[in-house]
Amino acid sequence: MEEARQLEVGSLSKPPIVVPESASISKIVGILQNENAYEVFVEEGERVKMVMIRDILRATNVFTEKVGSFAFYVPVLSSRSPLAEAARLMMYYRIRALPIVANGRLSGKVDAISAISAIPGSYLSRHKAQDIMTGNPISLVGED
Repeated sequence: MEEARQLEVGSLSKPPIVVPESASISKIVGILQNENAYEVFVEEGERVKMVMIRDILRATNVFTEKVGSFAFYVPVLSSRSPLAEAARLMMYYRIRALPIVANGRLSGKVDAISAISAIPGSYLSRHKAQDIMTGNPISLVGED
């Protein structure tokens, strides 16, 4: 497990989906659907913003509202950042991916799926869902 914690995120990097801040929410929805993705990134120099599906759900008019009004800054990683740091930041910010920046440019992303796949299967098989689940979640029924 310690080996996975120290693994550099650059080895798990995937291409990010980068969009302009002026893109309409309807365009972003189409991109997310076509790419089977959960998030898009907006570059602002060395800083990076992100928009996720859950952010888009707040839109009242998907044709006129722009991605820039829903985007928020996220921490960036270097390709040499350890996976443990990426996992800690994803949990803290409640996000599924983080951008990887190299030479001041967005070069990739590391996501939760990649992070989980880097954990040895023997480690995962020793734990049950009840060991890590959130107990007593708030739930709704259809009539609520």
